Formats: sequence, structure tokens, C-alpha cells
Amino acid sequence: EVPRVYQRVDRGGGVVLIRNDNPDPSELIRSILIQRGEVVDSMSPSMVYVWRASVDDTHYNVPQDFDVTLGTGRSFELNGSEAVEARGTWKDRAAYPAAGPFVARAVRCGGDVIYLDAWLYSPNPRRSKYEYMTQLEEILDSFTCVAVP
Repeated sequence: EVPRVYQRVDRGGGVVLIRNDNPDPSELIRSILIQRGEVVDSMSPSMVYVWRASVDDTHYNVPQDFDVTLGTGRSFELNGSEAVEARGTWKDRAAYPAAGPFVARAVRCGGDVIYLDAWLYSPNPRRSKYEYMTQLEEILDSFTCVAVP
């Protein structure tokens, strides 16, 4: 379940962006992008990285590059559905230096794969990123597949 402080934007084409930039986007942004994709035979953390690279240029205000955090990929069951996860750090390609951690997932839902990308921007070195990443992971963990009529 997504807290009310997050704003939801339906971008069409099976893409939804959920974002919380309170109190000020120059200080803190929590963002989750959700995209419906076609079913695949097998899922792996590497496919999640490939998907994330494909959405950076088209769905974020400033395109991002990212570094893979080796050894952090995993396969697991999420609320009864097959899922895979990948983690790393992102960095804006713009002149303004912005970067932070991300966690991205793919979840098999019937005949589709649902991709989720959660990232954090929190440049204040005195502010713990752990609390905000935990919040994003709790939101991702609440995801369940729902049959669409």
C-alpha cells in the first residue's frame, strides 16, 4: 500500500509513476515507477537491469545511468508470485550532481511481468538513507498481483 503523501501519475501504456518529494525535491525524493511488460520464459536479475536501462531515458525527468551492485540480485516469492530483484546506484546525466540507491524488481503476474523501480534522492549526508529505502522496500513488498477483468 502506498502512503497518501505519494502522488500518482498514470503515464499511459501501462506505466505509472508514484513519487513523494516532500518536504522539498531539492532535499528528498522517493520515486517508484511501475510498468506492465510481456511475459518472459525465465526471469533473472540481469533482465531487471536491462529493463531499468530502457526506462531511464523515457520515464525520468533527467536520464540516469546506473551501477550494478554485484551479488545483490535475488529470486524470491512476493505474495505468492515469482519475483526477481536487482540493486545498485543511479546517477543523473545532467550537470547537477544527483545520485542515490535503487531497488528494481520484476514480478510474474499471470500473462504479464510487472516491473517496479524504486529510487531515492537524499543528498544530505547527515540524513540516513536507510529509513527511506526501508520505506520504499515496504511499499514494494506490499505489491500483489490482481486479476484484471
